[in-house]
Amino acid sequence: MEPNKNDHRPKIRLPVEVILLIIEYLIPDTVGPQPILPAISLITKTLLALTTVSRATHLTASKLLWQNCLYIDSRERLRAFRESISQKSVITGCTPWQAYAPARVFLCPFSLLNDITGSEYSPVADEDSRIPRLYITPDGEPADDNEESLRNRHYEPDDPWQVPESPMYSDLQNLAMIEDVRDILFNLAPVLKTLVVDMPLRNLYREDDHYGIRKILREGFEALANIEEIVSVRDELYLDSMGRREDPEVWTQWPKLKRMALYNVSADEELWQNMLLCPQLETAIFTRADGVGYADNPIDMKREWSRAWVAGTSRAATTNSVEGRYPGPEITIAFCNTVPELPNFDSYIPSWHTMDPENMICVVTAPTDSISFQQTPTDYPWEDDPISASQEWVRNRALTGTLWEDIKRESIFMSSKSE
Repeated sequence: MEPNKNDHRPKIRLPVEVILLIIEYLIPDTVGPQPILPAISLITKTLLALTTVSRATHLTASKLLWQNCLYIDSRERLRAFRESISQKSVITGCTPWQAYAPARVFLCPFSLLNDITGSEYSPVADEDSRIPRLYITPDGEPADDNEESLRNRHYEPDDPWQVPESPMYSDLQNLAMIEDVRDILFNLAPVLKTLVVDMPLRNLYREDDHYGIRKILREGFEALANIEEIVSVRDELYLDSMGRREDPEVWTQWPKLKRMALYNVSADEELWQNMLLCPQLETAIFTRADGVGYADNPIDMKREWSRAWVAGTSRAATTNSVEGRYPGPEITIAFCNTVPELPNFDSYIPSWHTMDPENMICVVTAPTDSISFQQTPTDYPWEDDPISASQEWVRNRALTGTLWEDIKRESIFMSSKSE
C-alpha cells in the first residue's frame, strides 16, 4: 500500500533535550565505573556518528567522546590526536580540552613485539614493528630498507644515528613519537584526571638513549599537576633521566594524586616515603612488587607504613591515641600477583588488630590469575606466564574503570577492623 500523500497529520518530534539524554545514556552513570573505550567499541562508533547529525548532538557526543574514548593505541592515532588537540572548533570556538574537560586517556602508542594478543583491549601493533631496527633516523625510520644489511651492520658506539638492538625493541626510540607524547601531555595537563600508561619504559637502556628520550618523556609527565589516577601497566613509571635513580619519582610531584597502580616496584622504605609526598593518596596498587616476601614470611606492611608515616610527618603517637597505634589517615595498599606468589599476611592479624584496630591501613592481596573477568578457560593463555597475566589483569580493569573496586571485590585477603 502506498503512503497517503494527503496525510497531513503532524509529525511527532522528540525534544532536543530528550535526544541529548538518550545520547548521554550511552555512557555509564558518572557515579559508577567509567571505561576508556577503544575505537572498535559500538559506543565510540555511535558517538562519532552523532557528531555529524546536528550542532546540538555534536556538542554532547564530542564531550562524551573526549571524556570516555581517548584510546591511543597506535602511532597513527597518536599523531592524529596530537594534530587535533590544539585545533579550535568552528562550533565551540575553542580547543577540545578547553571545551570538553575533564579527560581520561589510555596511552599505548608503541609497537610491543612481545605483547599479548586476543584481549578485548589489546593494543594494535603497527606493521612497521616487523622491520628489524638496527640503524634508524631520529624519526624512527630505517636508514636502509635492505634487511640483510641492517642485520649485518657493525654497531659503532660513537655513532649517534646508530642504535643497538635490545630485547623487545619498541618504537620508544622514535624521537618524533616521543615529542608527540610530550606535547599531548603538555596540552592535557590542565584537564587530565586519569591516565593508563602501557609503554615499555624500561626497554630503553640509558646507554642507548642518544636523543634524550627519557628526559623528553619526563618533561611531559611532570606537567600533569591535576592528575588524580595513574596506572602504569608495564613498569613503575620508569622515567629516570639522570641514571642511578637520581630523579625523584615523577608521581611524587602530582599534589592531587588519589589512586595509583604501578608494576614491579621495590616495596621498601623509600617507596613509603615517596607515597607520603602525595597528601591526597587513598589507594596504592602494586603488581608483582619486589621485596614483599612470599608464603609465610612477608613484610609487616602495617608496621612498615606506620613507621614511615610517623617518621615522614615528624609525629609520634598523639596524646589522644594509645601508644603504638597508627595515628595516620586512611589508606589502602594492595598487592597483586598470581596466587603462588602472593604474600600471606595471616600471621600478622593479631598484632594488626592491636596497632590498627580501626583498619585505617587496609592491606589487600588480589590474584591476577583469575579467569572471572570476561574470560573462559579456553581464552586464558597465561597459565605459565605470570608477568603477562598480571599486566593484562591490571590493564583490563583499568580500562573498564573497575580496577579500584575489583581490588577488594576479588581479593583473597583483606585486613579488617578489630572486633
